[in-house]
Order: sequence, then C-alpha cells, then structure tokens
Amino acid sequence: MLNTPGWCTYENNGQLFLKRFPFKQGMQYPDFGCNCEIFTNARMLEVESLSPLMTLSTNDSIAHEEEWYLFRNVNLGSSQDEIEFSLKPIMQQSS
Repeated sequence: MLNTPGWCTYENNGQLFLKRFPFKQGMQYPDFGCNCEIFTNARMLEVESLSPLMTLSTNDSIAHEEEWYLFRNVNLGSSQDEIEFSLKPIMQQSS
C-alpha cells in the first residue's frame, strides 16, 4: 500500500509495535507504488517499509531510516473510535 502518514502498528496480547518511516510526496515507489508492505502467515508477521526509487551515481548513497517503538499494557479496544482514541497518546509519545 501507499502509506502517506508513514506509520503502522501491530498489537498482540497487550503489546504494541509501532513503526514510523518517511513518505516523500511526488516520488516513485517500487512494487506498484507501495512504501509499506505487510505479510503474514502462520509463523510470522512482516511489516516492511520501502524507500522511493532513486538513481545513484558511483560513490553516492542514500539512507532509509525507520523508528521502532514497543509499548506494553496496551488495550486498543475493538471499535474504530476506541482504536483511534487509544492510539492518539501513543502517536504523540512517539513523535
């Protein structure tokens, strides 16, 4: 997906993983324009962020930085309103 806010979360048993990553407006992203890819199966969950496509010359470099946060004792609730309300202080704490 193209994730313009630049963050995603995963909650399991009261523990929340939050990943923040940059989104650069107007840039081309790989995999059909995606900067965020989620994969899951019975053994694992993958939360991957992607940088925009860039052409580099010899000796050039780029960096794609992610910020990871872990929170304990999180109860997001079950409705959209409860989840948004519960995430608000977490998002403020991590910004």
